[in-house]
Amino acid sequence: MNSSKHVENLLYCSMCRNRMKNPKSLPCLHAFCRECLQQHVKKSDGRLICPQCRKDCPLSTDGVDGLLDSHFIHNLSEFVEQGGTAKDDVPNCDGCDKDASDRCLDCPCPLCPECSKMHKRMRGTKTHRIISLKEYNSLSDREKIMMQPTSCPYHPRCELEFFCTVCEVPICMKCAVCGHEDHKRMNLVDVYEKQAMEIDSLRNKLAERLKSFEEVAGRTRSVAETLEKEEKGVENQIVEHAERMHEAIDKRKEELIRELKMKSKSKKDILRRQVNNFGEVMHSLHDTYEKTGHLLTYGNRSDVVFAKKSALQRIIEQLDVPLKSQPEENSFIGFKSIINENVKLKLGNVLTTPAVAFQSRLERASGSYPLIGTEQVFVVRSVGHDGIEVKQGGAPVVAELTRPGSKGVALVDSVDAGDGNYRIAFNPDTPGRYRLDAKLFDESTRDSPMEFEVRSRWEVTVNYSQDMKQPHDVTKAWDDTYAIADYGNNRILIRDIAGKFYDQITFAGLEKPFCPISLATTPNNEIVCSDYNNHQIFVTRMDRSLKLRFGSSDLSRPLGVASFQSGKYAVGDGQTIKLFGNGGELLKTVGRRGQGDGEFSNPWFIATSSRNFMAVADEGNGRIQLLDAEGRFLKAFKVMPSGGQALNPRGVYMDDSDNIFVSATTSVLMYSSDGRFICRVNGEDSKMKSPCGLTMLKAGLGTSPVLLVADRSDQCVKGFRL
Repeated sequence: MNSSKHVENLLYCSMCRNRMKNPKSLPCLHAFCRECLQQHVKKSDGRLICPQCRKDCPLSTDGVDGLLDSHFIHNLSEFVEQGGTAKDDVPNCDGCDKDASDRCLDCPCPLCPECSKMHKRMRGTKTHRIISLKEYNSLSDREKIMMQPTSCPYHPRCELEFFCTVCEVPICMKCAVCGHEDHKRMNLVDVYEKQAMEIDSLRNKLAERLKSFEEVAGRTRSVAETLEKEEKGVENQIVEHAERMHEAIDKRKEELIRELKMKSKSKKDILRRQVNNFGEVMHSLHDTYEKTGHLLTYGNRSDVVFAKKSALQRIIEQLDVPLKSQPEENSFIGFKSIINENVKLKLGNVLTTPAVAFQSRLERASGSYPLIGTEQVFVVRSVGHDGIEVKQGGAPVVAELTRPGSKGVALVDSVDAGDGNYRIAFNPDTPGRYRLDAKLFDESTRDSPMEFEVRSRWEVTVNYSQDMKQPHDVTKAWDDTYAIADYGNNRILIRDIAGKFYDQITFAGLEKPFCPISLATTPNNEIVCSDYNNHQIFVTRMDRSLKLRFGSSDLSRPLGVASFQSGKYAVGDGQTIKLFGNGGELLKTVGRRGQGDGEFSNPWFIATSSRNFMAVADEGNGRIQLLDAEGRFLKAFKVMPSGGQALNPRGVYMDDSDNIFVSATTSVLMYSSDGRFICRVNGEDSKMKSPCGLTMLKAGLGTSPVLLVADRSDQCVKGFRL
């Protein structure tokens, strides 16, 4: 586009598509007709958003009239109207209508030769700049515009010569003495050159910025074009993959149907064989029944007497034929769809199981205590008709629960472990007798329905106090006996399950009196004991012989002792836990005095779990710390009954389900393996003075296990049972 055409395009309003009238300039530098802007604001509920760049342009109280006039568009419009952009046309003289040959740059107007001479002689115009049209037309639009006179908008006959630095506007001589007389002013040309240079410098940066955007836009367009091509390519891949998937799905469908037919046929064959066997037996029974009936109906006395022996023998044989009262297979066969994204092609699995209800068993899970507020866990172990345990899941197992005082039943869903076992769990909310009926294929399993009593608290069932002095700990011993750390009598006291004296263990030849503090039982039923006075650990076999003695050079104040499944030992010593190997060698020292993780303040007893971690009664910090077998910190929880004060724990014991029993101050508390408070074992009517060590006896005192607790201040061992 040539420059003249470009100049003319600048004068058109993009809203009305006409030459601008009364042009107004917006802060974004776009210009529009005053009337167009007024209509635009009216339609926009008083807001002015630039129609071109959508920039929000705040208005003053004067509205559109308060916007700046566009002097640039106004002056450019005059320049074009005065023929400033004309090149080839010969204009008429402004004075006589003859063909013009010259142009006055100050009027500005075209002049013929005669009028040009007269223009130079007249007093008011003799200083005007006159050049030939040929020279004028050879100039660029920029050069022509710069030669145009810049008249004052307030004094049209005066040229703008100065710049008011206070008002920051160009002014003429009259403005300088009328309205700007006290303001500092500068030469307009000097100001123009400085400001033009400043604008041009920023324009160069803007051009660089524009170039950067163009480069990024180019790359973005390239990415978009590449994306378009990639989209088509991927679309083809999807179509091809979908076609392959359809083929694979059809193939998998056929495989599943074949599997279904095969598994169903296996079940049908077993049932058909059983039905055929029943048919053969029933035919034989019916035949014998019919033949003996004929004998009795149509035979005479001698016939009956002669046939009696063989008839009775045949009937007895038929009566001895075993009758299997249950079908040897079930009717369960199903399908489990698979939605996992990674195995879409697998579709799913055909489900079936050989389990039958009359062989499957309902059992209470170990470590599940019939106590309000604790989860009651049962397991259905599925078994086939042949008595072999099923090692796959998929059977529909549900349980019907009857609560105390309720006539109806509640359904309890089972959780399929996938290995033939099904977990049934619920939380009892009231004490009393419960009834649980586990069903497989809508038939009750063996041992179903199972009835059991749920209690609101533990009860004291044992209170042994004979011949004990400051008993600190208690542990399971041999042959349904238990061992007591009889500290005050310098011995390990062995009692039977009824509390009667069974045996005692003492050690001679020691430097100081034997003072047992803590006891533990190894996986080989050996008793481990910490001797506080002599700073050592004793390990005793079932025949009461000493197996191992260690720690005298490594221990200073041994308290709690525990044994791991691996044969290692853990001993609480001072403010640390020390780990010893199978032969009594010191492996490492864990922790130090402090309140942080893995730090201790007077650690007392230690217990080990079935999952190979240990619990430490951190008395001074009022918490139980759980550590792995290498002494690395796992977690900790405060010993704080629900709604109660923090207590200082001494004894700790973990059962087969890793429930944690803690003795603290005068209380015995039960926690889950993750540190959740479950209940208080001893109630207000069974307070203890100073409970220490604990253990669980599982047999000999009734159907439910008994928790034994040594009370060193009350000189006794108490047992609690649900």
